[in-house]
Amino acid sequence: MKRGIVIGASSGIGRALVDQLVAEDYNVVAIARRVELLEELQRIHAGRVTAIPGDVSNPESIRELLESEFQTNGPIELIVNCAGVGFLNQDLEWKPEQETIRVNVEGFAAIAGIAVARMIEHGSGIFVNISSIAALRGNAIAPAYNASKAFESN
Repeated sequence: MKRGIVIGASSGIGRALVDQLVAEDYNVVAIARRVELLEELQRIHAGRVTAIPGDVSNPESIRELLESEFQTNGPIELIVNCAGVGFLNQDLEWKPEQETIRVNVEGFAAIAGIAVARMIEHGSGIFVNISSIAALRGNAIAPAYNASKAFESN
């Protein structure tokens, strides 16, 4: 049985990926902030999905969570990061920009760093990050979002 991790699994692309991976015979660790949605995924895919609450806005805790998963369960074939945030922020207030940077830059870097290091160590694995076309464009009312997506894509 193949093993995968989906981060940002509670809704949208992440949730759809969990469904698809289970259909393709993966056991999936689903990570997200919204516990009730994770528990629903675990119920729907009983025995195939393990729900683990995790918050990408806390890079150190997400690194520890992933490290624990590798240490406990060994190599993982696929890790997909779908977690991300973005805010329209025409007045360039710091708090929304800070949250975007924390999740989309710091959180991504924490996830990518541990995922790629462990996959190299094990000699195999696929790491996928869902970014955005915003990586290729500027945007005066969402500057941190566009810059963070460029960071993820480079």
